[in-house]
Amino acid sequence: MVPDFRVLCVSTYDRTRSPLIAALLRAEVARRELRLDVATAGIVATGGRVTYEVSVHLQSRDIDVQAHRAQLLLESHVRESGLVLTTDPEHVTNIVSRWPEAYPKTFTMCELVALAGRVGGRLGDALSAWTPLLHAGRPPIERYPTTASGVDHLRLVEPPSGDRDAWTQLFDTADELCQRLVKALD
Repeated sequence: MVPDFRVLCVSTYDRTRSPLIAALLRAEVARRELRLDVATAGIVATGGRVTYEVSVHLQSRDIDVQAHRAQLLLESHVRESGLVLTTDPEHVTNIVSRWPEAYPKTFTMCELVALAGRVGGRLGDALSAWTPLLHAGRPPIERYPTTASGVDHLRLVEPPSGDRDAWTQLFDTADELCQRLVKALD
């Protein structure tokens, strides 16, 4: 099966949030039999494995991520992706500062799901027709919200090790966002 497009999930190190989101997206995409490819990369990745907490959580859902190795974000990853999903607003600004043409297709996961809720799902339209609708009304990148401007609603926060409640919250939020996103992409 040839995918219709690629979704690139980006976090800082590509060891926690991006592999978590990618694994959950892949599972939901497979369940719905969609033709999407899902990849990951990290802003400063250095090749490590998925964190223990993510690995254990995904194993409990019969999702194996042991083969995952963090990879550094490259221009080719961004160029070859129809959507770039980040876990933090600072990742959006980092990507767009390097590749300005990527802004219309680069969103935080939380932002994209919220915008899809307002604009509506793709409904079989080409991704190239849907992303401009999502992007319309966003501020210029110079005014894009950053972590310093109180945008926790746009972030998927990586909890400190050992904080079970915070990890459970991350897993539940990521799962809900992935389900809502795949429904919008269907």
